[in-house]
Amino acid sequence: MNVVPSIKERLRTELLCEYCGIEAPTRRTSFVYNVGMFFLRQEVNVSGLFCKKCAHRYYWKFNLINLGLGWWGAISMILTPAFVVANTLRYLGCMSMPQVPREAKVPELFREEYLRAKERAVQMVKELDEG
Repeated sequence: MNVVPSIKERLRTELLCEYCGIEAPTRRTSFVYNVGMFFLRQEVNVSGLFCKKCAHRYYWKFNLINLGLGWWGAISMILTPAFVVANTLRYLGCMSMPQVPREAKVPELFREEYLRAKERAVQMVKELDEG
């Protein structure tokens, strides 16, 4: 039995959430909402690595917008149900993720590390400018 997780497995589960920044299991997914405006429409899409809490938050926020404002137009009456179904399928895919641990937090970068990284970045820019 292989105890060491594969790189692919680690990348799927040990990254930072792109929306709240906490260190928790994540999954790459996307959510979309549509606002129908009779002859116009506005579509908003978010995608990236979501922790379970953020996936839950964006799913409900975007589907409530879809249900309340999404159907106000000819094209929107067709697209909005498709977006609701797609969001629901993506959300269901996120439900198999483990819960966000209570002790999960945003990693802190200490001042010394920040200054060292900043100094290295300035050096790299100089090297790139010099050719």
